[in-house]
Amino acid sequence: MDLEKVTHNASKFNSIVFENSSLPARALQNLNNLRISEALCDVILVVEKIRIPAHRFWLASCSNYFRAMFTNQMAESRKQEIQMIDIDEFTLQNLVDFCYTGSIRIDDENVYQLLPAACLLQMQEVEEFCCRFLKDQLDITNCLEDIRCRDLLDEAKNALLLPSESSSCSNERLRRRKAPEYEQCFIYAVGGWHSGDAMSNVEKMDVKTGEWTAVRGMEKSRCGVGVGVLKNKLFAVGGHDGQKYLKCVEKYDPIFDLWSSEVAPMSTCRTSVGVAVLDDNLYAVGGQDGVSCLNIVERYDPVRNEWIKVTPMNSRRLGVSVSVLDGCLYAIGGADGQNPLDSVERLDPRNGKWEKVKAMGTTRKHLGSTSLRDFLFAVGGRTDNSELASAEKYDPRMDEWMPIVSLNHRRSGVGLAVVNEENRIYAVGGFDGCNYLKSIEILEECDGLDDLTKSSQWRSAGSMIHRRLGGGVGVWLLLRKRIEMPPKPARGRSRSAGRAPQRTPSPKKRSRKSSPGRKTPTPAAVTARRSRSRSASRPTTPAKTRKASPVRRNPSPVVKRTPSPTGSARPRRAAALVARDHLRGVESSRVLPVKARTAATSTLRDWIPKVNWPRWRYNNRRIQLHLKRNARCYFYFFALVILAITCYYFSHQITKQLTAISKSLSDIYEEQRKRFQVYWEQYLQQKPESPQIKKAPPPRPPPNPHQQNYP
Repeated sequence: MDLEKVTHNASKFNSIVFENSSLPARALQNLNNLRISEALCDVILVVEKIRIPAHRFWLASCSNYFRAMFTNQMAESRKQEIQMIDIDEFTLQNLVDFCYTGSIRIDDENVYQLLPAACLLQMQEVEEFCCRFLKDQLDITNCLEDIRCRDLLDEAKNALLLPSESSSCSNERLRRRKAPEYEQCFIYAVGGWHSGDAMSNVEKMDVKTGEWTAVRGMEKSRCGVGVGVLKNKLFAVGGHDGQKYLKCVEKYDPIFDLWSSEVAPMSTCRTSVGVAVLDDNLYAVGGQDGVSCLNIVERYDPVRNEWIKVTPMNSRRLGVSVSVLDGCLYAIGGADGQNPLDSVERLDPRNGKWEKVKAMGTTRKHLGSTSLRDFLFAVGGRTDNSELASAEKYDPRMDEWMPIVSLNHRRSGVGLAVVNEENRIYAVGGFDGCNYLKSIEILEECDGLDDLTKSSQWRSAGSMIHRRLGGGVGVWLLLRKRIEMPPKPARGRSRSAGRAPQRTPSPKKRSRKSSPGRKTPTPAAVTARRSRSRSASRPTTPAKTRKASPVRRNPSPVVKRTPSPTGSARPRRAAALVARDHLRGVESSRVLPVKARTAATSTLRDWIPKVNWPRWRYNNRRIQLHLKRNARCYFYFFALVILAITCYYFSHQITKQLTAISKSLSDIYEEQRKRFQVYWEQYLQQKPESPQIKKAPPPRPPPNPHQQNYP
């Protein structure tokens, strides 16, 4: 025992501090004895047929994996026995012994099992020991294997950096990071609840800059609203406006910044509804109508503008979150009206049936969910007592939920959005139990080789303009438009480069020019002769022979052209024709954005050479002749168009007048009917009662003369 005496001269007393350096080791030994005797053990780790007793608090203090499992209110935190997967029994036994003794034996046989198991359980000390052991064991007997692994690493780098080269490395985790295929990407936050009232305002965030700006608000205030993006339109489904539950739907056009209520309403009023898009259809799942929780599922067809009821869920769910993965619709969590749920259902539209999958580790309602890289993510939410910051990831191939890193803040009613091109998940707004939130958190999922070296973390990324709870979140993308530029014309003086195809006179005209005894020259001979004459006039640049163009069946009339003083008129003219056609197509385009259209127009204008157009005068003359011959047809055509427009206008006005007259007649009829009903009721109240008339007794029958008692 080490004793240390510390005397304070300024005070009137002396103090002695005792330090026992052997106490931690003895306490750890006693704790290990308790584990061996299974005393005070509150959890059992089960691997195949081996059961390993342990203490929860000590496993959580030694491993971040167990800390997340036992402190985030997951299902394993309430179980007595925990089934361990992806680890063998001997490796787990060695790691548990290391937690209680602080020592572990590493050799050539178990190092390859200990290293991945330590990475799984997040025990950094064991990871460092294994890596150091592998480094120290390098010698001439195993260095060749390491070189082979180096070749595999080089092969993986080639697969990422040189995708055009042939590579045997093919894996989903080692895919190439591409540049985003969108020109603009915005995340929209729609409606919500704040300060005891529903909200109608909408704001958007530019993913590239991270700035939030306000846009046009909805026509109705909505909290508990479901949001989905279908065909570049944002849909706000259902919700609660602070007084009543809604079944109407609004549609937003981000390009024109306009909200429209032309969408057909749902068949049932609902709030806290889950919305997702699958196969160009919008699905509304669950929710509540103010009386009970719902298991109704409706599908919106944008072509017919109608909602169709499909197969209902197996459980009633409010505050449910809906996501799409591998062509199936997942309904995650929620509440049945009494208790929050941890169950998950999946709808396959091919057979139209709901089936249950593996339940989550924690019960959640008013959570956020999304899908990314073949996984399903469930983030935040609320239990019976408190808000949650934990998150889980679902692997449909293994049918297992796995815990991931928790949020920095507890969030219920959180909106979740994903940008697949950047492998990012955005958690927007929510409620932490005390305050409404406007902060944003981002989870960056690493791909490629980075997954093997670092883990993902949630990080703060600015804040919205307004605080909101239960608002909808949608992602809108504007894809890139590629413009094919015309080929750049040749600047040389060669006549063969960029020359328009030469017209060959018809056989009929050739026969007129040639005499019967004279041999008609072939097109190739004519071309060679012309090239020789041009080369004689221009000694600086030798002429090149070119192939003769095929004879046209319907040649256009031959027009005499004035030879250009410079020898490069025809190539420049042909290039100008091509560039002019592209320019007209770009200027008349209405699909391209304004900036892209302006840039392309200016570029194409620079490509058009300054040339003379000798055929313009001939073309104008031809157009004049055409108009002169067909003037009467054009006159009749425009007259018919004007007559049709006039008839349509007058028929529209007449229809409006008849509609107004019929409406006024129906109003007069209704007014007279109500007035007559009032008069009739007054008449019935004032009508005197009719006196009762006594009926006369029936006449007596005539006497019977044969009766004996006749008087």
